[in-house]
Amino acid sequence: MKRKVSVVMCTYNGEKFLEEQLKSILNQTYPIYELIIQDDGSIDKSMDILRKFSQNNANICVFRNKKRKGFRANFSSAIDLASGDFIALSDQDDIWDRNKIEILLSYLINKKYSLVHSDATLIDKQGGILYNSFFTYSSIPVELCFDDYLFGKNNVTGCTCMFTADLKKYIYPFPSFYYYHDAWIALIVKRFGCIYFCPKTLVAYRQHDSNVIGVGKNKRTSLKELFNKGLDMFFLLKLRKKLSLNQKQIFLLLRYGFTSVIGLAYLRIRLRNILEIRK
Repeated sequence: MKRKVSVVMCTYNGEKFLEEQLKSILNQTYPIYELIIQDDGSIDKSMDILRKFSQNNANICVFRNKKRKGFRANFSSAIDLASGDFIALSDQDDIWDRNKIEILLSYLINKKYSLVHSDATLIDKQGGILYNSFFTYSSIPVELCFDDYLFGKNNVTGCTCMFTADLKKYIYPFPSFYYYHDAWIALIVKRFGCIYFCPKTLVAYRQHDSNVIGVGKNKRTSLKELFNKGLDMFFLLKLRKKLSLNQKQIFLLLRYGFTSVIGLAYLRIRLRNILEIRK
């Protein structure tokens, strides 16, 4: 029996690169069962492009949020709509190799992994190659332990991964502020399943000014972000039994949570900056 693969894509003002990405998904060597697309209130021509493709492809289902959710909540609700045996996540501006789904699926079926993710080629907005390997460029370790994921590290990029649909019963509820959707899924899989890294570059991961998340997206941490990080630490504490957290992990989450919420980390950064200026 042929396994059904759902692709979940979230869009927001992606008209520049959306059509190219849609074509790369629809032209996969392993046919897609369904392409779930949830738009977060685009004000450009994204919806026009999506309507055109959905009219010509019966396996494309397009949804549009009445109010903006942000990419975390958007992916959370969009994944819930998928009905296939396996779920692959997609950004709106990348390009997939034609055999991406076929290769990832072979690991999930034959090796019985819960989640498989691959390397990626980094490209610019014109499609030119910036770096041949995302993992080499970013010096990302292939193996991370559960504590790494728990305290903010991540090596699973959403656009490169595919996972078994039965993980949906573990990944909800999603955190709201600190963890990206792919980092959260990786954390859950590390606790309840098995992650495998495929060293092949199966995605052209596009880097441009409009990326919500991208390589080198280092921005100054604000007080609000530190406060939100604290909220997610407390969110994890509520799930301590589900995640089978030990006493050390609980203590660290409490410490990070209180530190972030009351803004001590932010104040420490500001004080250090003032002292450096005075020097």
